[in-house]
Amino acid sequence: MSGRCPREAGLPSALVMYERVTKELYFLPYPMSYLRRSNDEHKRIRAALATHDGALTARLSEGLR
Repeated sequence: MSGRCPREAGLPSALVMYERVTKELYFLPYPMSYLRRSNDEHKRIRAALATHDGALTARLSEGLR
């Protein structure tokens, strides 16, 4: 099966379990727009850290508290 979902692998009997497990494992209680915004904030913080800009890192991190 290696990387393929049950439908692609021709295993319809496993499809119901696969869908149930992936739904339970990948449930996120936030809208995708919130998650994308959060990811963008973290990217900006990582970039500030990479340039050793402590003041910018602190300003960007203020909203996370």
